[in-house]
Amino acid sequence: MPHFQIGLWETHMFIWYAVIYEAPNKMEIGKHLERQTDW
Repeated sequence: MPHFQIGLWETHMFIWYAVIYEAPNKMEIGKHLERQTDW
């Protein structure tokens, strides 16, 4: 269910890491990602 989304605009390219909203474990994935940040 987690996946990368890649987009291209006229000025830049972007890559998102996304978890589909129906994912049963999206809260656990989000909490894990929050622990990995330095903000």
